[in-house]
Amino acid sequence: MPTLDIDKLLCQPEDNRHEWTTWIDDINGRDQKDKICQAICALSNDFPNYQESGYICVGVTDDGRRAGKHFTDKQVKLPSDWLAEGKLLPRPNVIVHPLFNHQDGQILVIEVKPSEYPPVRYDGRCWLRLGPSKTLATPDQEMQLAEKRRAPSFDALPVTMAQISDLNVAVFSSDYLPLAISEDTMRQNGRTVKAQLSALRFYDPIKDVPTKAGILTFGLNPLYDIPGAYIQYVRFSGVNKNTEVVSEKSFSGNFMSLLPVLASFVETNLVKARPIRGSGFQESMQYNYPPWVLRELLMNAVMHRDYASSNAPIYVYECTHSLEITNPGGLFGVAKMGNNLSVQSDYRNVVLAEVLKVLGYVNRFGYGIARVQELLQKNGQTLAQFDTSTPNRFSVTIPIHPSYL
Repeated sequence: MPTLDIDKLLCQPEDNRHEWTTWIDDINGRDQKDKICQAICALSNDFPNYQESGYICVGVTDDGRRAGKHFTDKQVKLPSDWLAEGKLLPRPNVIVHPLFNHQDGQILVIEVKPSEYPPVRYDGRCWLRLGPSKTLATPDQEMQLAEKRRAPSFDALPVTMAQISDLNVAVFSSDYLPLAISEDTMRQNGRTVKAQLSALRFYDPIKDVPTKAGILTFGLNPLYDIPGAYIQYVRFSGVNKNTEVVSEKSFSGNFMSLLPVLASFVETNLVKARPIRGSGFQESMQYNYPPWVLRELLMNAVMHRDYASSNAPIYVYECTHSLEITNPGGLFGVAKMGNNLSVQSDYRNVVLAEVLKVLGYVNRFGYGIARVQELLQKNGQTLAQFDTSTPNRFSVTIPIHPSYL
């Protein structure tokens, strides 16, 4: 990480790229949390198009002087925790620098990179920084942000042969839009459905066609345009995939219909539970596979799979001793082989990651794998095993709880 010249940085006035604030949280943390997250959102949108980092300096007065503050470890971690909550979408590229220590007080610097996928929203609202102040974006300003997207991910690419009639726009308007956009923004909106779809990267206004994410999330027949967009479940009679097939089932459809069915299948068909007696008269449930673990790993597969270079489905193989999920597409970005998957994550499909967060299938960004292992350990079973040895494929095997053998 490059070393910042903090004295040079503090010589800058508050402007389009710089915000100073004295504290990271107040008594209940809410007011400052919103203030800083709105600032991150605004700097990430980079409306003046500087294509340079913006900076939030905490522990600094409005005129750039140190405010004599000192931060706890918990306070230093707050910005990272707020990003993981997923209220800033698509997730901004943020660096929280080590504390700058001085006899006149500490300074916490939050560096915000310009987003490649604007507009960025905080809690359903799009914020801009214009001079030394923040403001909510107008529909025209949001469109300007959308027009400067520099490197669209696969899911933001247009589907050239598709039309808006290939999308279930009624479901988009009634079920998705109220979850993704704040109520006050909706009231002031007045935009066409195409413009609303475009603002959320489901429609390409230049090509006048839906995007891959639009087809996957709301398409009437996603398999027509993206043949590998389905999940194949196979149950075997023995300990591995060389034994007899007992049953199989395919899951397809747009995300709005597919994901609830998939979540229900996990709960009713894959998970088994029985009570175990603890101390006194307390009982707890012991699972063959903890339900949250299977759901998290399946939703991760849907979110991270490579839809561009493979028409193979996501495979779910259930054997007598384990369950395996195999995903087309290797590790992506910073989550490369050799990295600790519990702390390294990246997003091949930026729009789809946002969709799963909006719909509630992802709770926090970057915590899934660590939580999976924690729950397996708590359930008293062997940890999940991740296999990244085969190019363009990612698989995870979850051993069954030994009491179910």
